Amino acid sequence: MKKNTLYIVLMLILGTSCSFDTPEKDLRIAVSQCSDDAWRQTMNEEILREASFHPNVHVVIKTAFDSNQKQIRDIESFIADRVDLIIVSPNEAVPLTPVIEKAMNEGIPVVLVDRKTSNSQYTAFVGADNFQIGKEVGVYTANLLKGKGNVVEIRGLKGSTPDKERHEGFFSVIRNYPEIKIVYENDGGWLRSQANEKMTDALQKVPTIDLVFAHNDEMATGAYEAIRIAGSSSKPVILGIDALPGTDGGIQKVLNGTIDATFIYPTGGEKAVQTAIRILRNEPYERENILYTAVVDNTNARVLKLQTDQIIQHQHRIGQLNTVLDLNLAQYSTQRILLYFSLAVLFIILVLLVLLFRSYRHKNRVNRELGLTNLAINRQKEELSEQRDQLITLSKNLEDATQAKLVFFTNISHEF
Repeated sequence: MKKNTLYIVLMLILGTSCSFDTPEKDLRIAVSQCSDDAWRQTMNEEILREASFHPNVHVVIKTAFDSNQKQIRDIESFIADRVDLIIVSPNEAVPLTPVIEKAMNEGIPVVLVDRKTSNSQYTAFVGADNFQIGKEVGVYTANLLKGKGNVVEIRGLKGSTPDKERHEGFFSVIRNYPEIKIVYENDGGWLRSQANEKMTDALQKVPTIDLVFAHNDEMATGAYEAIRIAGSSSKPVILGIDALPGTDGGIQKVLNGTIDATFIYPTGGEKAVQTAIRILRNEPYERENILYTAVVDNTNARVLKLQTDQIIQHQHRIGQLNTVLDLNLAQYSTQRILLYFSLAVLFIILVLLVLLFRSYRHKNRVNRELGLTNLAINRQKEELSEQRDQLITLSKNLEDATQAKLVFFTNISHEF
């Protein structure tokens, strides 16, 4: 009885446990961002949103604020913490190469986003082809200026691969048009304030500017502000790169007339996390993940704005659903723990009942055995009592016989 009951209870508990999915191993993904601009913030939001679809994935993000040394320290701390994978957007190619090589040598995969290092020591790359984007801007510029005009180029951070590749791609097209001249070129460091200063300097040095090519929308906005403050009679065409959605993004700036056109530069945050998870799960993945671009100007900005606004609303809704899902999962986890606890208590109660039942049966059996033993003892007692009475009677008879013999022999001796 006990064996059968225990077997049933154990099978019930095992069956209930097996009905839940086996949890995956926790994965720690570290993100090292080189700066903290709107484009990077959008990427971080995409990374966190994509990671939220994988409950076992935990993401930590550190920002270097355009400092090579801080980014190196951040990556060193990730290596010391033995994270499972590092996503890096290098501030500059050459200074960051050794620490990324160190991570690879320590067996930690590295996914580069947006920017590359000075060699091929990385696990995967996710980002747009900056050389191709530069070419697209060059073609757009040549068509817009009809092959003739003065151009100001405000470049990104010197030493970063996007700055170098965008300039090379742009120049590879412009050099085919002898009458298009880059009359001013300077480093804007990806920042609006620096671009404002460089554009002010260009306005003072160059009398006629037909087009301004800034390597991102923030610097394009800085150039626009400098032109507006200078009170120039004719506003040059301003081109940027990024085309971020939102109220302060490049698409809205095209609609506002702040800039004339911008080129979509995908952040790739979602793709980076998807690639990272495939790497950690030992699944097939693409080493080079190239994201594509398109121009946004007054012909399509309004349509794209409507689409991106809907996407943002959907993303916000997804975030709310994820929050609700997390609460439901927490409740589910609590209920599962309570279920296991209840099953454990039920198992203990059943064991106690089985033990109590066995004790009751054992007690009854012992009582029966004691009753039989008492009956046997009582019978033996009665038999012993009868034997004692017989012995007493026999002893009295013997005593009487002995007395008679003594009297007889005494009388005979007197006769003699």
